Amino acid sequence: MSNYVNRFKRILVEKDEEMTDQQAMASTLDQGTDPASLDVQDVPPAGAQAQPTLSGMQKKMYDELKGWTMKIDEFTKFLNSTDTSSVQSRLNSAEPDTLFDKIATAETKKIARVAAELTSFNEQLKGYLASAHDPKYRYN
Repeated sequence: MSNYVNRFKRILVEKDEEMTDQQAMASTLDQGTDPASLDVQDVPPAGAQAQPTLSGMQKKMYDELKGWTMKIDEFTKFLNSTDTSSVQSRLNSAEPDTLFDKIATAETKKIARVAAELTSFNEQLKGYLASAHDPKYRYN
């Protein structure tokens, strides 16, 4: 045990040469590798990057798609919402043994499913709106 104690004391007493991070990294590289070739350029902060502008044609498409999403939102609320004027609410509050009651019995699930599918499709369209500034969608 005293052998380990002696080694430990020797390590504590010896002065380690102060080494910078760059020097430590350079000492691990293969022979002939230039450390400068591995440097990374500074990246600007996330908020500093300007949003690229949309071309005229792309702006028209963006606005049209935004209009579609708003109309689909409006229609899904018309079909199935908590508002008393929605189709689903009107059918569910129908008097027994009426045409609306018969429709409610047969079609409630279908109305909810159609509204859910429309909402899902609308969210996908909104995803395209969010990525409209992506260079792969450029229209020159």
